Amino acid sequence: MNEITPSSLREGAPQTRRARAGLARAALLSAGITIAVGLGVVTASAQDTKVVRYVGFSEPKTLDPVANWLAVTFEHGYMVYDTLFARDSQGRPQPQMVETWEVSDDKAHYTFTLRDGLTFHDGSPVEAADAVASIERWAQKDSAGKKLVEFGMKTTVIDAKTFEVTLDTPALWLLNAFAKPTTGPLFVFREEEARKFKATEPVDTIIGSGPFKFLPEEHRPGSKLVYAKNEDYVPRDEPADYLSGGKKVHIDRVEWIVLPDASSAINALVAGEVDIVQRPSLDLLPILEASPDVGLQVNDEQGMIGFLRMNHTQRDMDSQAARRAVALAIDQKDFLRSVAGVSGEFWSECYSFFGCGGRLESTAGMEDLMTPDPEKAKALMKEAGFTGEPIAVLGASDSTVLKEFAVVLAENMQSVGMNVDLRMSDIASMLGSLSNRDAPEGGGWSVFPMTAMAFTFDDPIGNFWLQSKCEENPFKGWPCNAHMEELLAAWARETDEEKAMEITRQIQKAAAEDLPIVPLGQFRYPVAHRTSVSGMLKAPMSVFWNIDQQM
Repeated sequence: MNEITPSSLREGAPQTRRARAGLARAALLSAGITIAVGLGVVTASAQDTKVVRYVGFSEPKTLDPVANWLAVTFEHGYMVYDTLFARDSQGRPQPQMVETWEVSDDKAHYTFTLRDGLTFHDGSPVEAADAVASIERWAQKDSAGKKLVEFGMKTTVIDAKTFEVTLDTPALWLLNAFAKPTTGPLFVFREEEARKFKATEPVDTIIGSGPFKFLPEEHRPGSKLVYAKNEDYVPRDEPADYLSGGKKVHIDRVEWIVLPDASSAINALVAGEVDIVQRPSLDLLPILEASPDVGLQVNDEQGMIGFLRMNHTQRDMDSQAARRAVALAIDQKDFLRSVAGVSGEFWSECYSFFGCGGRLESTAGMEDLMTPDPEKAKALMKEAGFTGEPIAVLGASDSTVLKEFAVVLAENMQSVGMNVDLRMSDIASMLGSLSNRDAPEGGGWSVFPMTAMAFTFDDPIGNFWLQSKCEENPFKGWPCNAHMEELLAAWARETDEEKAMEITRQIQKAAAEDLPIVPLGQFRYPVAHRTSVSGMLKAPMSVFWNIDQQM
């Protein structure tokens, strides 16, 4: 494999983000904002059809949101599938597919009844057997689901609409687990698919019971995904709030347009060829702000957390000294400015393993790592036994954020003398390569940057990046720390809120010592949309119920 250096990625391109923005702006303006990007126009026969054309930050390539945990796959999932519970804007679990539920006094026995009118897209009714099979498949992979299994979770179908969940150990957080918004949501599949496919194996048929139907006959990988309103969907009566409440659909069709080039996406939005761009390049915001037909709004106030995941089994990352050397070599501001602008309007440094802005935020134990220290990093490299072997840094070339993060990481590491082998591939290939346990010379990896929604960190069980189960970790990297696992288990069993908070402080300190991940800061993006589009919900991802479109 040929080595890719940070400088080679930028050869032939402007060296500053300001310069890149200037060229893009000039190209757009010189064309009168009328460059066609091949999306087509609405014909007269379709003028009464409300079609929202959406440009996400990436393309969902695996369409099973249980098998694949990328944020774009969850966005697809929320259109096609439904959940038993969902979080509201206060972080509280609210019933979604469930009508009523009962909890025993010992908090170890739950009985759920599904609401009337639930049907899959093939016309078959949603029944308790589908919910039970989906819970069991979800629990094969999800960290909270696995913990429930450890607590002796058993699921039983009572009748067509009713099922039970029993535990040997009480879990006060069970409803929160069932309402997880991401990583991973408990989407309900047909029993047929949920039984046939393991949680790591994508289903071969995309049939859910959600507010939109996926149209496989119109799917063009690399170009477009299409969804039609599910006319048979029965929304709840409550107002839509975050991911909870009534999923009332006012549009007929969503076309997910794949436009990885930021300038092309902005051009298409200003020209009226697309309606929503989820993560517009911040360099190009002046163009959007100058257009009377485009609006900007921040839908996810907490935003995203960037972090590094090291391979704890690799000789260059298998010691705390080595991981701390990397942490002291990096500057969060470099990463955040590369993807969220230099002003700081859309980013903030964050050194909490529970994210910032939530109830568990803490910087305990991170005091020595909050300021880059190249000399100390070099001393730790010597202590860890660095002898110049290549350190394999992975990056995703088709994700603007992950690509920029990988380049910045390589530059930061090289600045303290680390021998970096920067490897770029598309995100699917990058994730696929994480199973390679060989040394870097044999194709193995040392470290890669990743992002996740900030609110997912604010939960010791749902935050699976903290898990340190050695070979059993759900997210590659294989940290191995018995003390961390004891703390996580203690938190899960604790029924006193104050004692649970004290355990979270201990978890923060343990993570700061062992570094299962290294935080890179917190950032958010405005969503850009045509002013003809209204009703976008404040939510951690783009959802398409509640949206309306002026014709």
